[in-house]
Amino acid sequence: MAAMFLLCLANITRLELTKPCFAKNILKGVRTVFKSKKFLAFELANLMNGVGIGICWFYLMWFIKSIGGSDLLCGLTIAVQSFGGCIPFMFFSGWIIRKFGHLETVTFALLTYGIRFLYYSYLHDPWWILPMELTHGITYGLNYTTMASFGKLSSKPGTEATTQSILFSTHEGLGKPFELLFNFQWKL
Repeated sequence: MAAMFLLCLANITRLELTKPCFAKNILKGVRTVFKSKKFLAFELANLMNGVGIGICWFYLMWFIKSIGGSDLLCGLTIAVQSFGGCIPFMFFSGWIIRKFGHLETVTFALLTYGIRFLYYSYLHDPWWILPMELTHGITYGLNYTTMASFGKLSSKPGTEATTQSILFSTHEGLGKPFELLFNFQWKL
C-alpha cells in the first residue's frame, strides 16, 4: 500500500492543475442545466443504470450461491468484473465517448444490462457467469466515466462539481435503492 501511495503522489506532482472557476450563483447555473432536455434524458438513463447496478451489487452473489456457486466463484466474479471489465473500459473510455457520444454510451450501458440480465435468467452452471462479467466494464466502468464527463461538459462554468454530484447522486443515491422498493414485501 505504501508503494502504491508513493506512486500516486509521484503522479499527482506531474499534473497540470488550473485554478478553479467559481460561479456567483450556483443554483441559477444548475437550474439552466436542468432545463436541457438532453440533460434530463441523460438523468433518466442514469437512474435506470443505477437500478441495474443496484441489482448486480445486492443480488448477484446471492444468485451465484443459489445456483450452486462457491465462495471462490464469487471472488473470481469480482476479480473478472474489476480487472477484465472495469479497468480496460475506464482506460479507453475517453476514446469511446468521443467516438459514440455521451447519451449513446449510456444507452449502450442500459442495453448491456438487458443482455446481462437475460443471460442470467438462462444460466444454470454457475461457472458460466464469468464470461458475462466482462460486460461489467460497460455497465459500470464506462458508464461511470461517461457520467463524470457529461456532468463537466453540460454544466455552466463554476458549477461542474455540483452538476457531477447531481448525476452521481441520481445513480448511486436514487438508482440503487430504487430497485429495493420493488422488492420490498409490504406487510400489514
